[in-house]
Amino acid sequence: LDMHNWKNLFNDLFYFIEKNKNAKFIIKPHPSRLNQVSKYLNKYFSLFKNLSLSYEISLNDTLIKNPNCIILANETGAVVELSRVGWPCFLISHQSYPSINPLALVNTKLYYSLDSLEKILSYNYSHLKEYTNLLKSISKKHFDTYGNVSTKKMINLLKKYEK
Repeated sequence: LDMHNWKNLFNDLFYFIEKNKNAKFIIKPHPSRLNQVSKYLNKYFSLFKNLSLSYEISLNDTLIKNPNCIILANETGAVVELSRVGWPCFLISHQSYPSINPLALVNTKLYYSLDSLEKILSYNYSHLKEYTNLLKSISKKHFDTYGNVSTKKMINLLKKYEK
């Protein structure tokens, strides 16, 4: 859950959560928003039995406890790392505010509207595997491009201070 527009996203997501009672939705807020999100969602837990909140500080801990999941994300850069190791991450676009996700800088076709969430939940294993492989290659491009540039900049910066 991103830091800034999380309330707007929830208002639209609640309809989807209610329609898909067989799916479990675990919200992992940005650590700086955990208390705010927890207070906001408290009134909804009794309405949506398939909704829960992860209180884990580490996203890794949340994923280890919930290994059979897909990841719906918006602005978080964590999807670059998650995609690189094989998690199926779906970038959700929202008409009310722009989202610039690092993976979408490589491939803008990665955005899904909230209306397409039902389709995402119906994907079978082979489709998810194919999609995950695409994400791996995109995240590799991202790391190869930006990681190498960042490394070179850091080396040059360190050289300046070695003298």
